Amino acid sequence: MRMIIFSVILIIISLMGYWSGKTAGTGMLSGFVGNKRINAVLFYRPASQYYEIYRLLNSGSDLDRMAGYYALIDNNIIDEDFLMERYSLENIDTVKRTIVWVMGFSKDREKIRNFFDARFSGSAIAIKGEIIRSLKRLDMRYLDEFIKKNSVTGDLLKD
Repeated sequence: MRMIIFSVILIIISLMGYWSGKTAGTGMLSGFVGNKRINAVLFYRPASQYYEIYRLLNSGSDLDRMAGYYALIDNNIIDEDFLMERYSLENIDTVKRTIVWVMGFSKDREKIRNFFDARFSGSAIAIKGEIIRSLKRLDMRYLDEFIKKNSVTGDLLKD
């Protein structure tokens, strides 16, 4: 009987440790990229990888920043507010297009849909095309409504 109780307690403690570590780790990683500061992430092993993402995202080179945005996907770190802010700060359409592509993998569909709605009409053709492709990944049901609302025709619909 003691062995069963000990086993149950051990399982409960293990599960509590796993979930609290997972929750804390996710919070630290999103804080690392989204808040533009280095925090407790440096205490565990892949810290150099996240520091490299931070360095790339804050680089003066357009290509480095694009690599940083792609690295967010590779590491499953998509902070919608951070990406929206960075979109408004970028001047190069190719970099903006990369940000739109990353946003297409977001879990907060409504926030990204609203962002795309607000930016679509004033965007360059390449960015408009990427918005359409990202909406296909993000929310196919909303895409039809978006196409009607924005009178999208022609080459933008080819893919």
